[in-house]
Amino acid sequence: RMGIVLCYDSLFPEPTRIMALKGAELIVIPFGASTTEHSIWDQLMVARAFENGCYVAPCNAIGNHSMPDGSPFNLGGKSLIANPYGAIIAQGGTDDEEIVTGDLDLQEVEDVRRKYFMFRDRRPDTYDILSLPSEDVT
Repeated sequence: RMGIVLCYDSLFPEPTRIMALKGAELIVIPFGASTTEHSIWDQLMVARAFENGCYVAPCNAIGNHSMPDGSPFNLGGKSLIANPYGAIIAQGGTDDEEIVTGDLDLQEVEDVRRKYFMFRDRRPDTYDILSLPSEDVT
């Protein structure tokens, strides 16, 4: 099973967790990030993979583009595949377009979820605040 989270939404842990709880074994994340944002993007994507015990595959464009207002935006590539243990198993570069591929072992998804109890040990009763609109949170 596969889920898709778009760009900015991957900054929040809830969308990927919901997909994983519904059985996603792979979450694909199309995004557009500049080269200066990559240190945090790589870390976030690895965290999303481990915290949900699934594969995560963020796919970034590469090269110079223009924003709707005409300002330049340089997209930095480095698409990757992270496994359920949080290891990067394949990663693209920053200079040329390329196809990033990797073998997904779905047994790893089952193994990680059984070993680390991310879902069993959840405490939704302690974070019901997540379902409140932001303006209601103080």
